[in-house]
Amino acid sequence: MKRKLLDMAAQWGDVDAYNESALAELAEKMQETAGNLVETD
Repeated sequence: MKRKLLDMAAQWGDVDAYNESALAELAEKMQETAGNLVETD
């Protein structure tokens, strides 16, 4: 999923820098959240 979001961000790169950065941030937040869900104590 992260790869798909980063691919979408790259497609926006030439059109709109705001959307590009928003999608990249979303990909990072999604990965963090997924990591937090997988962690066990």
